[in-house]
Amino acid sequence: MTMINNVVSIIGRPNVGKSTLFNRLIGKNKAMVSDFPGTTRDRNYAECFWAGKNFTLVDTGGFDPYPSNKLKALVKEQTLMAIEESNVLVFLLDGREGVTPIDREISDLLRKSNNKVIYVVNKIDSAKGEELVLAFYELGVEKLFPVSSVHGLGIGEVLDEIIKSINPDQEKDQEVESPLIKIAVVGRPNVGKSSIVNYFIGEDRVLVSEVPGTTVDSLDIVLEIEGEKYLFFDTAGIRKKSKINTKLEKGSISFSIKSLKKCSVAVLVIDASEGVTDQDLKIANLIHREGKGFILIANKWDLVQSALNNESQDFQASEELYLQSVEETDGIRSKKKYNNFIRTRLGNIDYANIIFTSAKSGFGMKGTLPLILQTYGEITKRIPTFELNTHLSSWVQKHHPPMHHGREVKIKYAHQIRTEPPCFQIFTNQPQGIAQHYVRYLEKKIREEFGFKGVPLRISFRK
Repeated sequence: MTMINNVVSIIGRPNVGKSTLFNRLIGKNKAMVSDFPGTTRDRNYAECFWAGKNFTLVDTGGFDPYPSNKLKALVKEQTLMAIEESNVLVFLLDGREGVTPIDREISDLLRKSNNKVIYVVNKIDSAKGEELVLAFYELGVEKLFPVSSVHGLGIGEVLDEIIKSINPDQEKDQEVESPLIKIAVVGRPNVGKSSIVNYFIGEDRVLVSEVPGTTVDSLDIVLEIEGEKYLFFDTAGIRKKSKINTKLEKGSISFSIKSLKKCSVAVLVIDASEGVTDQDLKIANLIHREGKGFILIANKWDLVQSALNNESQDFQASEELYLQSVEETDGIRSKKKYNNFIRTRLGNIDYANIIFTSAKSGFGMKGTLPLILQTYGEITKRIPTFELNTHLSSWVQKHHPPMHHGREVKIKYAHQIRTEPPCFQIFTNQPQGIAQHYVRYLEKKIREEFGFKGVPLRISFRK
């Protein structure tokens, strides 16, 4: 994994407007914003450009020095990790509420970090409000920056100060190319999406807990692994519409769907111990409609195996022994039968690549990255026109399309018009006369000859 230079993190207690400032600085609505304290929980990264220089901006969760529950403790841990990896810290304060005891503790913590700290007082919406800023000088600060993140007041001055503070020697490192492979990790809440992303990162950058709905934002995570560049979108869990009861959750699901639209490969994580639920099928159909490379990860496979054996199993043992034990297990939930069960449930989306994992123990995870690479290769594959038509001719000779209204349907010519997803256009004398079962026949033949494993195919007909 490559290291990130010139990292600027926004730090502050809950509900002071960190995500609003984050969105304002990067110039787009990337982070979820609400009036509910604690909306941001993970570290959210984005590239920022100002005055000819680049830097990485990080939005963090509300910092509580004395967390009252496990989730708040995890948020605190994420914030401390952000402080440790940053070059510059933007300490955001609430101008309307004045200095609080938590603000004083955060100020003491940031001084000890030996990083450049920029003190920003938010929610100063008018010239009269600037009098509120004076109270914050008790923190022993030489300079304060009054801003209104909502209205964009004072933002330029903060950006100018950030640019002064970053390391100019690292400018060249900040030229960020578009990642080669974009992957959205999607699924219902609490199926292990963030644990899977953390496995690839090699650190607990994405907050993981047993509380459903821990991830609220859709997080963009850039990695370079063995020379390949990846952009992972770790998304919020997508629940049934009938169970969405807050505006916050509705917004987070909207962010998840936007991430799905941007990716090349979608990884649907399901809970293997629960099977393929109706909601899993709805998400699978969404992936199919968007035309994305499709990998289904049956996570928590250790729970299935444990239930089969009715005893605990050491998953640190070799995968070969484990796979052998699964194949030899009687019952409907053996690995092979479970694979068939999933494909039956998927129906016309049975082209998906399926892999069984336990993100908690690491079982099966080594095979996920090669599968992502393979799926990306398939969805970007292009077939030469001559080769395609050579095979098309033989397919039509073996199985002619049925007559339409007493007239012969003639297949003339075909070519691939695009990738992501692969789309084929076939010329015929009667486009409206191509029966649906014949379309399925041609798709089957294309897959048999050219692969396209794990990706949807689009076939259109033109006169």
